[in-house]
This record gives sequence, structure tokens and C-alpha cells, in this order.
Amino acid sequence: MAKAMVTSIINVELHKIEHDPTPQFSVQDRGRIARGTDPGGVPSLVREEMTVNAAISQLQLSYARLFNRGINWGERVVVQSRTPMARLWPASIRLGKLVKLGRAIRHPLYESLVERRRLVVLPIHPLELLEKDLYCRFMPLGRVAHNVILEIPDSPMLGEVHQLERRLISLRHLGYRICIGGFDSSDKQVVLEAKHVDFIRLGPSLVDGIERYPAKQELLLQVISKAHDSRTEVLACGIENKAQFDILSRLGCDVIEVPR
Repeated sequence: MAKAMVTSIINVELHKIEHDPTPQFSVQDRGRIARGTDPGGVPSLVREEMTVNAAISQLQLSYARLFNRGINWGERVVVQSRTPMARLWPASIRLGKLVKLGRAIRHPLYESLVERRRLVVLPIHPLELLEKDLYCRFMPLGRVAHNVILEIPDSPMLGEVHQLERRLISLRHLGYRICIGGFDSSDKQVVLEAKHVDFIRLGPSLVDGIERYPAKQELLLQVISKAHDSRTEVLACGIENKAQFDILSRLGCDVIEVPR
């Protein structure tokens, strides 16, 4: 009788374990989770998810001023996070949290624009172009689309966006303007001749040290001239000093970012 009762209890406990969606970690497992050293990768993934969730919940937005011919033209959104965006974006993609991250940035931006209307440049990940909410004029940011320039990095991931040209047309129809970011050479004719791009943003490799290297100034002049020939304006970010600002202005750069 006692043996039958013990067998019944064991079967009940096994049933609980088999149907409990919560992973069962031993004391050793928990130690590996804390160190992120589990060879199977699951505890490391749990740790990464905790880090990403914490980073998303604590995001803050700041703004860098943009000048056009010496006049205050608008602002560029700078996302401040405990995890750098260069790491947070790919981690969010791995965990299926890119939509959550994008909304955590866009919704506070909408509230800021409602409070004080101005022109802003908003960096987004190329794969955010696949999110349906971005194309809805009734979603928060869609209501102020005419005040927003979407900055999309010039990366191979743009090639993964299905019907990219059609998506850019839809976004511009809503009122957004499009900026391709991180432009670092003068031979990217695909971008320069794109019909649905309003701005290109110069990459840091083009801007860094321009006051010391005349060859970089010549290259920048080529890039800016080709962009203007395609009726595309040029945005420069990461300016470190007045010498760089003056050179970019002289070369015909349309919009220049100056940190606060």
C-alpha cells in the first residue's frame, strides 16, 4: 500500500515537471546563469534577455541640435541606454524584441513632439521597416510624421527588407522623410540615385579628421556634389570642433549636427 502511494506521488511530481513551462534549473545551473557560461547556451540567453529587458525599460532620449546654414534647423534623437545601441539592436533581434525596442523609443518621442513641435531625425533599424505600426497614420508617431525624418543605416540588412522601395514610398506618403545613414564613400550610386531618399548622413569615417586631411575634403566634396545632383540633401553628425563645422559648411553640407 505504502509502495503504491509513493509511486502515485512520484507520478504526480513527474507530471508537474513535464507540464511546467518554467525551466527547472539546479543550483549549479543558476551559478552558470549568473556567469553566462552554460555550454548549452540557454542560461546565457536568459541572462541576455534580462539585460535587454532592463535596457529597454530604462531608455532615455536626448537630442543633438542640427543647423542649416547657421540656423537652428531641428534635432537628432540620441538614444541613451545602459547597453549601447550597437549591441542592443542585434540582441533585440535575436530575442524577438525589436518591435518592443522600437516602440519604447517612438512613443516617448511622439509625446515630446506633441508638447513641442519641431523637426527631428530618428535613427531606426532597417528591420523596423517590416513593422506594420510604422505605416499606420493613427499610431502615435504617424500622427506627427511630417515632423520626422527616419534615418535608416546603410547596411546589408536593407537587402533583407521585402519590397523596400514600396515601403519607402508608403512612408513618404504618410509624411515621413527618409535618410540613409552611415554613408562612407562616393561610389554608392544605388543610394545616390534612389528616388525615395531625401537625405544621406555622412559616416564618421568621412568626417573624422577632415580639418587635417585635404584628401578627405576632396572626397567629401564629391559625395556632396553627387548627392545634390540627385536632389538629395546631406546630413553630417559627430562634429567635434568648429573647424570641422566650418569646412562642412564651405563644402556645401546641408545639415550639420552640433552636440549640446
